[in-house]
Amino acid sequence: MRVLVLLLFSFFSMLAFSQPVKESQVKHTYYISSSVGSDANDGLSEEKPLKSIRAVKEKSFVKVRLKAGDVFFEHVAGFRYTIFESYGEGEKPMLCGFKVLKNVNAWQLDGQNGCWVLDLTKEENFVGYLQRDNEPNSMFNDVGCIYDAQHDQVYGHLVKDKSLLMSDGDFYTNSHYQTDSVKVHPFGKLYFKTNVDPRQMGHLCFSMGQHGVMRAEGCVLRNIAVVGFARHGVANAWNATIENCQFDLIGGAIQVGYQYWVRYGNGIEFGGNTHDNLVTGCLISRTYDCGVTIQGKTTEKLQPMRIHFVNNRFYHCRQAFEHFISSSGDYESKYTDCSFSDNFCYMMGENEFSTPQARDANILSYENAPRTLTITDNYFFGAPYLCGYNYGDGTDDNVVYVYESQYLNHYHGKWDKPTILAEGKRDVRAYRERTGDKSRIVILKRDSSKARRLEKKVLKKVGWSAPFTGEDVESML
Repeated sequence: MRVLVLLLFSFFSMLAFSQPVKESQVKHTYYISSSVGSDANDGLSEEKPLKSIRAVKEKSFVKVRLKAGDVFFEHVAGFRYTIFESYGEGEKPMLCGFKVLKNVNAWQLDGQNGCWVLDLTKEENFVGYLQRDNEPNSMFNDVGCIYDAQHDQVYGHLVKDKSLLMSDGDFYTNSHYQTDSVKVHPFGKLYFKTNVDPRQMGHLCFSMGQHGVMRAEGCVLRNIAVVGFARHGVANAWNATIENCQFDLIGGAIQVGYQYWVRYGNGIEFGGNTHDNLVTGCLISRTYDCGVTIQGKTTEKLQPMRIHFVNNRFYHCRQAFEHFISSSGDYESKYTDCSFSDNFCYMMGENEFSTPQARDANILSYENAPRTLTITDNYFFGAPYLCGYNYGDGTDDNVVYVYESQYLNHYHGKWDKPTILAEGKRDVRAYRERTGDKSRIVILKRDSSKARRLEKKVLKKVGWSAPFTGEDVESML
């Protein structure tokens, strides 16, 4: 009998925790305001808010309310079964990973190739997302992009060797990428190739090498902006809901510990064994890599379950959707009830990081075998359609507007499946025969009246605007 009771308790516990935290489970509510709060307060009322999220001592079964319009230069980590939402009136409260240059005279002429150098370790020259004394990290200044918030200008072309600083806007941070090597040669100085004296460019922002939100198990993120983090906006979640949030200028950092020098960074990344996640009503823009992804590569079985990206908007990401669960072991890795549906996607590939790649497309798949997940009822405008060669079932009933000579299907290095370019009805038929996808595909002429009319319509639907602006910078100085 005791064994049966324990089994039943375990079963009902699993049911209770296969979904986000409920209001009825919340033990305490904390109010946090970076503008008027103090970490000496208890944070249990709007009248006495905390100043920082990290001052919240309880990390589970709580509600964390962030004051609307405030900017929090910190990331979220260590919370489980927690509701994050806004309170008050104004813009979405923002988690922000930008280190902002306060002392514009900190730039020094390097003397080589007309480059300038900035020492990112001199924290006294900066405001915003700074390295605290109790958090030494050799990867902290792993910058993903430079952002001129005053003019909404992104400088995102990071090179892997100082000798490659050749074009206006190029920047360099480190040639070292293995973990042990970076400990000896930490990120610290940034070299910037520019034809304009950067001291005249004002208070530039530098995205820092961190995830905005990490391992959000059982959490709800609602009405929050996540901006300027050089890794992922959200890195893994289980039993989570992400609703009406905005993600902008995410990724671009060097992936320390990878087998070769490479950059990375997705808006929202769910690993291959995550489950029970819903992302809905979000606006995801200007990501170095994809907007949202389900991915995993291992020797073990992978089975993401009940993950849905529904009714989101994507603007200027490298890809909107990415998926792969590649296993080299003797396992059947598969998706169970996972979908990307009813999303609007505008101009993927134009991610503003000045790093075009052949895999820039609406959908990217690295599957090593055909697998089924649902990609339906999405609206894609102005980008190549599908990069991948294992199609599976479930990609169908989308509306796809591509420009002439963009591709319908491509996969670099797969010579038995040559690229299908969008040049006429014959190419659409060839794509459908190859993939089984019967989506509506319309080929547009660039700068035609039809293309301009549709673009205006899609932009209105996406409703994008920069969340972090020059006004935010000025308020900090």
